Amino acid sequence: ALAFYCEWSGTQSITGNYTDVTLKVYLSYYTLEVGARSDSTISINGVSETYTAPAIDDYSSGWKKKLLKTKTVRVSHNADGTKSGVVLSASWRFSGTYSGVSIGTITASTTVTLNSIDRSAPTVSCSVSGITANGFTISASSSATSDIWQYSLNGGTSWTQFSTTAGTSASVTLSSLSPNTTYSVRVRARKRTNQVYGTSSTVSAKTLGGAVIFSCGSFSADAATVSLSLRVTVYNAAYTNYITIKNGSTTYLSLAGRVWTSGTAYRTITLTSSERTTLLNAMASVKSFTATIELVTKSGSTQIGNASTCTCTVSTSASNSGPTLSGFTFADSYSTTTAITGNNQVLIQDYSRLTVTPGTATARNGASIVSYSAVCGGVTKSNTSGAALSLGTIGTSGTRDITLTVTDSRGYTASVTQSVTVVPYSKPRVSSV
Repeated sequence: ALAFYCEWSGTQSITGNYTDVTLKVYLSYYTLEVGARSDSTISINGVSETYTAPAIDDYSSGWKKKLLKTKTVRVSHNADGTKSGVVLSASWRFSGTYSGVSIGTITASTTVTLNSIDRSAPTVSCSVSGITANGFTISASSSATSDIWQYSLNGGTSWTQFSTTAGTSASVTLSSLSPNTTYSVRVRARKRTNQVYGTSSTVSAKTLGGAVIFSCGSFSADAATVSLSLRVTVYNAAYTNYITIKNGSTTYLSLAGRVWTSGTAYRTITLTSSERTTLLNAMASVKSFTATIELVTKSGSTQIGNASTCTCTVSTSASNSGPTLSGFTFADSYSTTTAITGNNQVLIQDYSRLTVTPGTATARNGASIVSYSAVCGGVTKSNTSGAALSLGTIGTSGTRDITLTVTDSRGYTASVTQSVTVVPYSKPRVSSV
């Protein structure tokens, strides 16, 4: 008998997701004499080749197995690792009679399904712990042994490799991140057996930042005890918090650093006498202002995150910060009229010359006296030095008030009033001659 048949085998690449299929074409016979056949064919998964089968002239006894052709074709699998419908075929032309049987072209053909290749991705999970201002620890696990581990901080847009140690878990501690920043953390791991990556879901992690100030109650800078009540969230109790009181971009007062417990709470700051004085001196020209309360958090000399701010009103009061005035003296400074009255505390209408000399004016809480003003009978005179004020003559008679007012740099005033007698006088008139 004459037999024409094929044997096939496959060598799989798990990582490459393919099978190298090898097809061998054989003739089996007892004795055979046949010439070379140049029209022999072999085909694997649609990749065909025409070849020349060698001539055979063999009358030796016993059955023989003659290899006519060997061909190998790489067959790629589907993404899920499966591959079916792989057609294998070969043909060889005898064109003669064997054992009384006429034989033309012999064809062998079959369709095979290749063994599936594991293309499953590992199940990967991750978590974040040990969050600080500049980093955190990423811990990851995989359902299968994985030999490459990578993390992403932007939800998978870019990846950084952190381990090539094969195992089912890995971790990395990051220490150069930005404070007060939210990161979208993911981990992917490559399954060692097939080099397929599995990716975790996204974990949101926010690095610790500087303390955040939410509100500050308004307060009086000239109160006997000056206290600020701040509602602040502290993320790290090891950091130091610095408060600055500003008017616009101008710093009025910088406070010493303070350490607060973690969490959100009202924090009370009581100014020292020196701090109170510094603030009031900075407010020498304003009664009140809308203050920017700035909070900066530091670790040593390194600022953590951005400054946090809120606003409140810082005020003074006339009762606590207004100037004081001891009084004043006045006199008729015209010797001619004082010779007539014999009393410089009495004025003659339209002739006496009134001079007002301010007493002691004292500004308080960092302010200064900026003007002195005297008013009597509709006449006003002022100066900035506190020297005597010459009001000149008074044109109306009777009891008249003299009011001296001092004004400080904040605009607060203090006044003292005294009365003076103005004796009526009119020049004699000649009615007839």
